[in-house]
Amino acid sequence: MNCGNAIWYTACEKTMLSKVAVYIILAILVVLIVFGLFIFLDKRTTVEQQPVGQEYISEKFGYSFYYPEEYSVIESLEDLDNLQKYSGSLPKGLSTIVVLPISMKGNPSDNLGFVTITIQKKEAGTLLDWAKSYSHDISRYEKDIVGGEEALVHRDEYTKQINQALFYSPDGQWRISIATQNSSGGWGFTGWPSSNLTAAFQKVTGSFNFKVRGM
Repeated sequence: MNCGNAIWYTACEKTMLSKVAVYIILAILVVLIVFGLFIFLDKRTTVEQQPVGQEYISEKFGYSFYYPEEYSVIESLEDLDNLQKYSGSLPKGLSTIVVLPISMKGNPSDNLGFVTITIQKKEAGTLLDWAKSYSHDISRYEKDIVGGEEALVHRDEYTKQINQALFYSPDGQWRISIATQNSSGGWGFTGWPSSNLTAAFQKVTGSFNFKVRGM
């Protein structure tokens, strides 16, 4: 089409306008697709970040955490004493609870390992001083954040997995230890911990928070 000819000018103009309209529509569609994809990924991420599992809440000390569905929490003196018959000494404190596989609750002699959460009154000194009471090799400790608080976490020399977290409550009253423990006694794990136990520890520490009483 010869747009230089006046006869064809109106037709050319209409064609050009039609092309512009098509480009605009295509641009709008691209924007809508990109925006829709962004919303989809954002919602998927939100769902993935929501804690999955069962929730434990301590009204007394003002914290909560999630643990896997296949695990259970024991905190009564009777259950803890029964567990110690097979696992050795448990950590001492103002409060000690244990997150363990459901099968171990009825049969604590199963050598599956478990997670302990211990609350103690804060003493003089730093987190590093406290860490030294657990391990002579403090190079295995590194800084991290647990429950929104600065923490020291211990990385096992052989498994390279984190198996202990030490931190203070926001009000500075308590010090908290979360650790894996094997069934022969002592924190940490002699031998290779199961992926389930590692996942349970990560879920507890990753979801731990002090928002129950607004501490």
